[in-house]
Amino acid sequence: VACQANGVTHGELASVSDVAGNSGLGSSGAFLCAALAATRRLGYPPPELTQEAYRLEREVLGLPIGYQDPYAAAYGGLCELTITHEGQAVVRRLGQNCAEELAPWLGLVPLAQPRAAATPLGALTARLGETDTGATLGQAAIADLVPQALHALEQREYAALGDLWRRHWEVKRRYVPGMSTDRADALIELALDAGAAGAKVAGAGGGGYVALIVAPQRRTSVAEALEGHGAELLPVRYEPTGCRVYEP
Repeated sequence: VACQANGVTHGELASVSDVAGNSGLGSSGAFLCAALAATRRLGYPPPELTQEAYRLEREVLGLPIGYQDPYAAAYGGLCELTITHEGQAVVRRLGQNCAEELAPWLGLVPLAQPRAAATPLGALTARLGETDTGATLGQAAIADLVPQALHALEQREYAALGDLWRRHWEVKRRYVPGMSTDRADALIELALDAGAAGAKVAGAGGGGYVALIVAPQRRTSVAEALEGHGAELLPVRYEPTGCRVYEP
């Protein structure tokens, strides 16, 4: 892809990922942050990087993406992101040890159902724009879980966090049509029956991946149960520093 920005007159943009495209895991936000950082040589702090990435995807391209995706890509690690009614974002890092201890509890299960994240997100945005009571109630119920989730993270109570994840998914699935699929429902039920602490469809919903919280000592039994139904439990690692530029 040819590009011209801030003194870069030509170049090639390439994307390499461990997961498939159209997975709803924020890949477009990560790609935009990386492209902006590379062409502009990280000449500004992460807040400006994230705002520009969000502006391009949401306002220029018209895609119903969330504010959180470029922030996650730019900052990395495990963060609490608070967005004010005026659109200002406040980022608080939860500490490297917390992220390192959580990682062995996390897993992703491919659903083999790729789709554009804009499809389920667009449906939700339309419902909120019409002041749909169900969608609004769902958002309020999910917001009520956030303080509990932060407490569980900071206290290293990952089994409790898994239960909150499950409750979050039940709310989202109830109030937002198209969030789940028959395959996702079956794998979530299977994983929970096999000992997972929590399960939900990751990202935008409607396909992509199931995200799990599983105690390390139960990981083998959950993985074997999933394999019996043609699904694979993938490990999850985290990037502590977010978007970086390497000079050749």
